Amino acid sequence: MGFWPLPPQAWRLLVASALTIALTIAMASTVAADGPALRAVLIGNSYQAPQFAASLQNPGNDALAMEDLLVNRLGVAQAHVTVLQNADRAATYDAWDKAVGELDVGVAVFYFSGHGIEVAGKNYLVPEKAPSLKSEKEFDLQDALVSFDRLVKVLRDQQDKHAGIIGVFILDACRGDPFGDKTKGFGSAGKGLAPARLPQDSETFVMYAAGAGQLALDSTTTEASRNSLYTRYLLAELPDKQRASALGLADLAQNIREKVIAVARNEHHAQSPSYYDQLVQRRSLLGTPLPALSVAEVKDKLPTVEVVAVATKAPVASADASLPVDCDGCPSLVAVPAGRFGQTAIPALAFGKTEVTNREWNVCVKNGGCQGYRGFSYLPDTFGRYRENRPVTNVTWVDARAYVDWLSRVTKQKYRLPTEAEWEYAAQSGSTGPYSFGDKIEQLCEYANGADQSLRAAFLEAAPCKDGYARETAPVASFRANGFGLHDMHGNVWEWVDGCWKAGAAAEQHCDRIARGGSWRSPPQYLRSSSRTTFPEKHARSTLGFRVVRELTP
Repeated sequence: MGFWPLPPQAWRLLVASALTIALTIAMASTVAADGPALRAVLIGNSYQAPQFAASLQNPGNDALAMEDLLVNRLGVAQAHVTVLQNADRAATYDAWDKAVGELDVGVAVFYFSGHGIEVAGKNYLVPEKAPSLKSEKEFDLQDALVSFDRLVKVLRDQQDKHAGIIGVFILDACRGDPFGDKTKGFGSAGKGLAPARLPQDSETFVMYAAGAGQLALDSTTTEASRNSLYTRYLLAELPDKQRASALGLADLAQNIREKVIAVARNEHHAQSPSYYDQLVQRRSLLGTPLPALSVAEVKDKLPTVEVVAVATKAPVASADASLPVDCDGCPSLVAVPAGRFGQTAIPALAFGKTEVTNREWNVCVKNGGCQGYRGFSYLPDTFGRYRENRPVTNVTWVDARAYVDWLSRVTKQKYRLPTEAEWEYAAQSGSTGPYSFGDKIEQLCEYANGADQSLRAAFLEAAPCKDGYARETAPVASFRANGFGLHDMHGNVWEWVDGCWKAGAAAEQHCDRIARGGSWRSPPQYLRSSSRTTFPEKHARSTLGFRVVRELTP
């Protein structure tokens, strides 16, 4: 009797299921013997030395509170948790190397409370005892800081040896510019971390206390606490082991995000925590495999949005150009200054910091504004992961208009799709080259999810690099922002804009609509800021989404 041939998708599901069962059995046996199969490095740096622009109040408390969480609430063995306060670079690397090296199955957790900065597009955590920075050219800053890429590589190397390891990075960083103005020569200047770039086949989950390019609050004036704003709500979300075992990491990150955004808004500060999910399926902080979410569970996770009574007056700009969100579940916004695009005057506008995500779309669906014929988008995939942080796709121009009309109703603000001129002006962000970063195609993979070397066989031309996402959308803000602080203006998904392909009478009736920016499968020439294409207004596809703008109150 011969074997019945299975399609590739079925084989992948079978193999994934077998691995999950094996991993669950292995982790269960470890838990029974000595608590969860977990190693953690917890670091809190306060920066008391004179070379730092300002010391921090809460990092030491944050690290100790995380130790209490893991050991006393979640049952992790004390010997498996390393706590470092005011750690230098060597101690940080040594602790992480040792913790990861002890695992052959389970979870490796790296928690950091302190300063973090971007240098030339790469992320660094600032250790204690960093050399005094008298001028930006005195020493190589990158050789004095803790490289996030190195931490990820250590984890990835161990994952190559043992397939049952997942990594969790919690970076409660970006508390301002640690060295003052002297870091400006390195391109950081206190602007926080760049989006996390992870090896595509590494099972890793990364949590940021603030969005890419934002600063995180060390403390608040409205709520007294011995912990930072982000860590305070992280601790509150995990009161006991039962909760920690049942709560998916993406759910944990989203719950914290919503609470932090609300409190930061009261402080007149824009702080929108972000996360990067590269796990094959839903898992808890303790590594527990979790089942896929049902439609009902997804709906229950989404906020109920009420129409505000009075229009809020958000500032035109703040220190990092980010604006407070207008409602729970509304898109994050960035203030784009007024200017000119050719002969067109562009007013100051609030642009969506990213493309509209599946979660943001689903908030609209839950609240009755985006019923359409699609309803909930991207429910759990085959492996049980809800892709809430990726751009919504398969939405028509009509769907996109329904979304901005709903936002306008519930916020009493004027939301709409950008015009072509507004979109291209925002995409260029002051650049005179074909891309927001200039004309070097080899830089595309830093800024865009497009056709790269992984898709070379399918296209006549591809970017001479790899962006980490071969045949799918990337989580929003996975790539560097342009000069205005906007992510994914090049690639990921084509973005609907307002207007018709041809002007005239058709503009008042049905007409073909325009999309800009290219997608994950677009070669470099279609990722240019000037690239445009057309679709019927009720057309939908997996490469097509949208971004919002909001008119600013003078």
